[in-house]
Amino acid sequence: MIIKFPRNYAVDIDNVPDDFEDQIKAVFSEYTEGTAKSYTYQDKLCFIDIMANLINTQSSHPDSYEAVKELMPGMFEHNLDDYGELPDKDDFESIEFMEACYRKGIEDSKLYTKVTGDHHKYDKIMMLEYRAIKAVMEWEG
Repeated sequence: MIIKFPRNYAVDIDNVPDDFEDQIKAVFSEYTEGTAKSYTYQDKLCFIDIMANLINTQSSHPDSYEAVKELMPGMFEHNLDDYGELPDKDDFESIEFMEACYRKGIEDSKLYTKVTGDHHKYDKIMMLEYRAIKAVMEWEG
């Protein structure tokens, strides 16, 4: 399984390069180029946010449109099971459905989340994420 990091850096979770941390630092160095040294902490946080979002979303859906589409069958099931009817268009424009979309967005932004149903793959992904965060936080430009 290939995991994508910011700036199109990708790693096979079963074939991690020995110099992974050095490569992450090089990617981050490019990312923060031009930032005043006193503000690189902001770049570090932003880079980590982007990384978490990339890792979480690439395993489940490529974009927000797809994420919303994934929530729609649940709405159909809920209405059929609870009310015995199909949802109306208005049900998808409801505050409840918007809240579900918002919660999904929050879930996709977390550092600690289950990005795959395979525990072994998940452990490898989380370890790479941890190592990347550590490398970015240790980076001194």
